[in-house]
Amino acid sequence: MSKKELKNRKKVGLALSGGGWRGIAHVGVLKALEENNIPIDFIAGTSAGALFGGLYSYFGNYKELENFVTKFGYRDLFKAVGDPRMRKGILKGQRMIKYLNELTNHAKIEDLKIPFSAVTTDLLTAKPHYIRNGNLSEAIRASISIPMLFQPLNKDGMKLVDGGIVENLPIKCVKDMGAKIVIAVDVNTAYFPLKENDLNSTKKITMASIRAVLNKVSESLSLEADVLIEPKISKNKDSSGVRYFLEFVKEKDIIKTGYESTEKSVKKIKSLLRV
Repeated sequence: MSKKELKNRKKVGLALSGGGWRGIAHVGVLKALEENNIPIDFIAGTSAGALFGGLYSYFGNYKELENFVTKFGYRDLFKAVGDPRMRKGILKGQRMIKYLNELTNHAKIEDLKIPFSAVTTDLLTAKPHYIRNGNLSEAIRASISIPMLFQPLNKDGMKLVDGGIVENLPIKCVKDMGAKIVIAVDVNTAYFPLKENDLNSTKKITMASIRAVLNKVSESLSLEADVLIEPKISKNKDSSGVRYFLEFVKEKDIIKTGYESTEKSVKKIKSLLRV
């Protein structure tokens, strides 16, 4: 784009969905956008999208984010989540905040390289709450607080949990930030349809039920996106267990999937920037 086109272009917002480990595909999306010189003026993230979107907004480039993801190991996992509490949630989440604070040097959202917002759900009102200022680590922790895994985060009289419950694809959030062109990334859409043997355990049935809810929430929201990117992540990538997760991260194939899915949309995105 010419300097004149860059000056007059519409502001671009990136809406990153939740989706558990599948959210690692967001790293590939960010890599493809950066390599193709597509500007990102705002980022809104829900759950996993808040984690990777928030860290990218802090680092300001995909290389540091990709390096963090691929080097993540057992010690990091223990430092991040090693604080069990069985009453209101399995994990208190304080170690997560401490771990992220060490990684980001206690960064504040208002000081990030890219304007960022984390989507959470206030359990007291069943409404979304957008965190756009304050401690980045606390905002990410709130957005990834899956009920029964993390206890709610108490903030300003609210009980904040995973934003995916009410707004898994944060298009409205990033529009509220000022985006005129919205690139939405949904990492859940390739999960269905399932086969009968995909539901042969209580854990698999629970996961499928959660995915079904997320899909329905995202389906209606995605209609408001100018560009929708849907990385086709294999259902086999939903196996559980710490060992599998760490092997999964190091494979890099899910990052590649996000990258390739985004490459297919680059031409359309650039055409929107010229309008």
